[in-house]
Amino acid sequence: MTALIWCSALGVAGCSSDAAPAASSTSSIVATSAAPAPGIGVFGVTQSAACETDLQLLETQVDAYLALNGGSEATEDEIIAQGLARAPSTLHDIGPDASIVPASGSGCAR
Repeated sequence: MTALIWCSALGVAGCSSDAAPAASSTSSIVATSAAPAPGIGVFGVTQSAACETDLQLLETQVDAYLALNGGSEATEDEIIAQGLARAPSTLHDIGPDASIVPASGSGCAR
C-alpha cells in the first residue's frame, strides 16, 4: 500500500501492481491521522539513525577527552570546554564512569 501511495504521489508509471490502476501525475497523497509507532517507518528509521550517529559521536568525544586528560569520568561541560564538542547532546547524556545513556524523552534506546 505504501508503495502505491508513493507511486501515485510521484506519478511514477509502471510502479504499481497488476491489480492497481496505473499511477497518474494528478494523484494526491492521502494523509492519515495516526502517527507511526517508534522505530517504524520513515520517522522511526530517521530517529534510529540520529540516535546511532549521536551515540557514536559522543563516544568518540568521551574517548578523546579521556585520552587527553586521563581518568575515568567526563562531563559534557568538560568536553565542550576542551573544544571537543560545540554543544551538549540532546539525545544522550554522559553517566557515571563515562558511560553514555539515552537522554530522558529522547526516544533513543540502548
